[in-house]
Amino acid sequence: MDENQNEMNNVNQEPISGGYGPINSRQSVYDDVVGTPTGGSNGMAIASLVCGILSIVGGCCIACTGYILAITGIVLGVTGKNKADEKGKKMATAGIICGIVGLVLSIINSVLGVIYNSQIYSSQDYSVYFQ
Repeated sequence: MDENQNEMNNVNQEPISGGYGPINSRQSVYDDVVGTPTGGSNGMAIASLVCGILSIVGGCCIACTGYILAITGIVLGVTGKNKADEKGKKMATAGIICGIVGLVLSIINSVLGVIYNSQIYSSQDYSVYFQ
């Protein structure tokens, strides 16, 4: 039984043969098949663009959501612009621009909401409630 265990241990310790060579600890088995990305767009740039576009929609509908998404889009765009390649920089710039537009729309929505609500509440006669 000890001989079988020694043979099994020897089999596990032998390097992989067949022309593939030993596997690095830094190299994945799938790198040869899938390949590693050599560049391309940055995840932060994509997230900036998505947050910027959603901030435009949020700025028109719900101002609080527009503020959060716009600021997030601007911050991700600035950060992603420093880390991305040319395509990523363009997406990050578009995300920053969309974030600024969404922020402006959120501010306009908030101001119009305050004006509208102040006119409604100032025109009502509350003396009916205090008789």
